[in-house]
Amino acid sequence: MTITLHDDDMRSARLLCVSGVLGLLSLGATQGARAAADPDIYAFGAASGVSIANGGSFGMGTTTVGVPFVQTIVVGNTTGTLAISGVDMPAGFTLTQAPPATVEGGASHGMNVRCDAAAVGTFSGELVIHSDDPDEPDFVINLSCTVQAAGAASIRLVTNTNLSIADGGSITLPPGDGVLVRVYNDEGSTGPLILDIPNMAPAGAVVGTPLPDDVVSAGGASVYINVRCATTLNSSGVPVTGTYTVTLGNNVAGSENPYTFTLNCTDEVPPVTDPPVTDPPATNPPVTNPPVTNPPVTQPGAGAGGPDRGLPSTGGSAVLAWVALGGVVWGVFALWLSRRPAQRNVTR
Repeated sequence: MTITLHDDDMRSARLLCVSGVLGLLSLGATQGARAAADPDIYAFGAASGVSIANGGSFGMGTTTVGVPFVQTIVVGNTTGTLAISGVDMPAGFTLTQAPPATVEGGASHGMNVRCDAAAVGTFSGELVIHSDDPDEPDFVINLSCTVQAAGAASIRLVTNTNLSIADGGSITLPPGDGVLVRVYNDEGSTGPLILDIPNMAPAGAVVGTPLPDDVVSAGGASVYINVRCATTLNSSGVPVTGTYTVTLGNNVAGSENPYTFTLNCTDEVPPVTDPPVTDPPATNPPVTNPPVTNPPVTQPGAGAGGPDRGLPSTGGSAVLAWVALGGVVWGVFALWLSRRPAQRNVTR
């Protein structure tokens, strides 16, 4: 069979073909524009910046029982407008800040997830974000955190100028000035000291960056925290002063959880006054004289002279002999004098 097309038929066929091609191109462009406008959800860890795929994992870390902590997950949208209808949380975790109901294309928002730390153990489960993403309407993130038994931790704060800050104490700084505060987990402690640093500083006070580790090992380890008064100027350009309470949550049992101190931000910093030095009274030790002991007196024995004369028995005869000899000599001398002619006085 032979089909013969006249010129009018050929023109009609060409027009029909061109119209069909244009229609197909228009349909493809319309479908492409619709696909480009569809929302596309994504997520990543705020602290690490690591992307979290749908069905991926997000490990929050380790804490001590009774010390809950929070991590932030960022939820974003690449194109269109993403509508979030809800977030499901697993047991052991709490959503403390939900993402907004809508996320525009190119925008992202954080949601805060807390590990409750109500009991010892490892907790895990699925966090599910429900949205109108056509490909991933249920975006799943596998959460996990580990809760340890409480150890015997301790806490002590000392500034870089060796000034101790007691729980409930205070430090004074000029506006804009800062101080390094060293947080100790003293020797003798048997458990780690876990600090809640992100929630430490109130408005008007600033915790310097980078933040230290929030876990201080047992047995004398320490970390530094840079605390300073914020530099805020009033309408006259004068720094704003104020008094702020700094709160440092931790896992120490007792009244030191949380550990608080007052930060006085003022231009009038009191001078450091050393306490008066008082010398203790001088105390001389008592003087003890040794007892005086006289030697025993020995009386001489009675000799020839007898005890009445006090003469020793030895040599008594010799003394008597000398006395007798003296008497003889005196007698001879007296006799000689008596026989000597008397001296006469002759006057001429």
